This record gives sequence, C-alpha cells and structure tokens, in this order.
Amino acid sequence: MPHAYAIAAESSRVNENLAQGVKDILSALGNRYVAYYPSLAELTGSPKAALMLGHAMFMTRVVLDKQPNRGGWFWKTSKEWKQVAGLSVREIETSRKVLLKDGILQESRRGMPAKLWFRVDLDRLACFEAVPVCQYHLPPLVMGRPGAENAAR
Repeated sequence: MPHAYAIAAESSRVNENLAQGVKDILSALGNRYVAYYPSLAELTGSPKAALMLGHAMFMTRVVLDKQPNRGGWFWKTSKEWKQVAGLSVREIETSRKVLLKDGILQESRRGMPAKLWFRVDLDRLACFEAVPVCQYHLPPLVMGRPGAENAAR
C-alpha cells in the first residue's frame, strides 16, 4: 500500500498538470472575452441580447472615460459585433431589436459613409434593474468633433 505522502505528492503533480493544461488552453484562446451577466439575460429575456448588452456597457464605459464629449455613443459594424460577441448577423439583429424595444439600447445612423452608432440608456437600464434613483442623465446625441469617430470605437 502506498504511503500517504506519496499519494499526496502524486495528487499535487496531477493538480499542477491540470492547472497548466487550463492555462495553456486559455492562452491558446487569447485574451479577448465577453463578460456574461445572467441578470441581464433575465432582464432582456435573451442570453444573446445579454451578451450584446454586456459588451455595449463595456464600450459605453470606455467611451465615457476616453471621450466624454461623445456622451457614451460608440459605433460597431456587424462584423465587429460578430468578433466581440460571437453572434451571427441574424442573432445581432434579433438582439438589437430586443434591446431597442425595451429602450435599453439607443442607435443612430450618422456620418458619410453612414455608421451605426450605439449607446446604452443607463437611466432606462437602471430603472429596469430597480436602482432606487435613475441618476445617470446622459446628454442627447453628442457625436464629438468630425473625425473623432475612429478614436474609441
């Protein structure tokens, strides 16, 4: 019968190998990921809309930090949405419709050539989430100076 220390050492080596395997797989997948919030899926009734909304919230935060004059507006192509959320064009369209219907996502087609701009209505989202005070009060459509649209998509 093996000694308890030998069994513990073997178990430790197995755990180290498994941990390294997980690290290797995650490294191969890359460092890009999308946060998934189950509460947003419950709110929207759609896990796919929740993925889109989670990324839209991330982009809103980035734009508000880096370019506050935009008022949270950012643009993404269908191809970019597919890359960041892993959704097909049809899934993106369906998710957009859900979020627009609920008033959580706003969109505006602007520029030449036209781009589809998005913004999360934080007041509306906060009210859905039962936050006591809807306090974010984003300004109306503010697109910033011409040519600024490429700075923080």
